[in-house]
Amino acid sequence: LYRESTRELRLAAERVSFVNQVSHELKTPLTNVRMYAELLEEHIDDGDETGRRNLAVVVAESQRLSRLITNILTFARAERGHLAIHPVVGCVDDVVRDVAAQFGPGFEARGVSVRLSLGAPGRVRVDADALSQILGNLLGNVEKYAPSGDVAITTAADGPITRVSVHDSGPG
Repeated sequence: LYRESTRELRLAAERVSFVNQVSHELKTPLTNVRMYAELLEEHIDDGDETGRRNLAVVVAESQRLSRLITNILTFARAERGHLAIHPVVGCVDDVVRDVAAQFGPGFEARGVSVRLSLGAPGRVRVDADALSQILGNLLGNVEKYAPSGDVAITTAADGPITRVSVHDSGPG
C-alpha cells in the first residue's frame, strides 16, 4: 500500500511537472504570434475591413490561448502548493475594463453584449493577474456557453471591500 501510494504521488508530480514545462514552452511562440498580430493591426489599411476582422480574430484567439495557458500554469502551481496572491496597488475598474475589452471581438461575433457598471475607481491592493484570470474564466464560460444575450459586470467599493459581480443571460 505504501509503495503504491508513493508511486501514485510520484506519477502525479511528474504529470504536473510535464504540464508546467509544456505550458511554459507554449507561451514563447504564442507571445510572438500576439506581438506580430498586434503590430500588423497597427499598420493594416483602414479600408481593409475583412483583413481587420480576420486580424481581430487572430488577436482575440491568441489572447484566449494565453489565458488558457495561464490557467494551466496556475493549476500546476496550486498542485505543487506554490499558489500565492501578490497584491499591489491598482484599480479594480481598470482590470475589469481591460478583461472585458479582451473578450470584445469574441462576444461581438457571438451577439453577446457587455454592460459595464464600474463603481470602484479607487486604488486598492489587488492581484491584477489573479482577478484577470478569474474574470477571464467567467467571461470565457459566457463566450463558450451563451449563444447570445448579454453579460453585466458590476464593481462596487464599500470601505475596505471591493465587490465584482458577473451576471449573464446564458443557460445554467
